[in-house]
Amino acid sequence: TLARLSHTRDVTLYCCVGNDERGRFYTEYMDQRIGSPQVSNDNPTGLWVGIYGDSLVEGLDFYGAAIDVTVSVGDLTMAKNEMFISDIDLFTIPKTKKEINNALATVEDDCIFALSLVGATPYETTREILSTLNKYPDLVFGNEYELSAITGETDIVKGISMAFPASRLVVITQAEKGAIIRFDGNIVSVGAHKVPMKDIIDTTGAGDTYMGVVLAELLHIPYQEWIMDDVIHAASTASYASALVVQSMHSQLTPEMAELVLKHTTDLSTYNEQDGAEIPL
Repeated sequence: TLARLSHTRDVTLYCCVGNDERGRFYTEYMDQRIGSPQVSNDNPTGLWVGIYGDSLVEGLDFYGAAIDVTVSVGDLTMAKNEMFISDIDLFTIPKTKKEINNALATVEDDCIFALSLVGATPYETTREILSTLNKYPDLVFGNEYELSAITGETDIVKGISMAFPASRLVVITQAEKGAIIRFDGNIVSVGAHKVPMKDIIDTTGAGDTYMGVVLAELLHIPYQEWIMDDVIHAASTASYASALVVQSMHSQLTPEMAELVLKHTTDLSTYNEQDGAEIPL
């Protein structure tokens, strides 16, 4: 999503596949702007399996070769002042946690660390993970269920108020209810781009797309110059992009969808009364 919306080659996906048929498939079809996968001879290519009824019932993960990924100091030299993105789930695996922590130790203070809450577990475990990181997350993205797992709060406003107190931006999605966002201490709601239930095919990848679009939109502006209007605009655009993704089986923002997003503009005056409105605590 970042590469397709920014039209830049300065985006790298650190990933590893096995020396097998699936690995060769990914290597052949991966968007070359984000590089080629590393290849492990020790483990097979990881996979994700979705079990469906009328919609997704259960998802099963197998990391496989993914845990053999390496992030070298040399790889980070040119981009150490930009942005590094990872998710909590990878910090629960010793091999990947070591690689990511080494990367976070290499990047400089001006680098933005964005954290996805995929794999979030109860607060004590998450707090322990955060305490061992070489850099605290500047930006946090997750959904209401992940936030609840971390904070123990069912009230999303209370949850987002207490979670990641030192992070500048926390974005929590609520599917068709939109998103709750905390930015520079202020909390707002941003509505969702509605998709009729009959048109929803697969919600896999919607959260990653949302995160990617928000980041792509905001990174057009120097980090220190972000204001709430920028965040709201980015979130609204991200909602539109996610709405495109859930109406397909692609699980990612395709080049064709990216073109639609780039053409999509949001007039802030079209928000309903709650969108972008500050939520009192």
